[in-house]
Amino acid sequence: QALEECDNVIERMPDDPTIWTLKGRVLERLERHEDAADALRKAASLCLGNALRDEAIVEAELRSNDIVGAIEVFE
Repeated sequence: QALEECDNVIERMPDDPTIWTLKGRVLERLERHEDAADALRKAASLCLGNALRDEAIVEAELRSNDIVGAIEVFE
């Protein structure tokens, strides 16, 4: 249900990095790590310079076994 609500808010406010971050966290709880990383990358693209969000992206990338994606965050 939380994921559905996130998607509803994203439809109304697609440029809000906070809702994309929340969606990423929900997807992590559902163990959908690749989708979580995608949502967190979207949040990061909307709000540059958030170290906690970058850390969350790296964690999601590592959980989905995407080492290259994790490294790209640091670059």
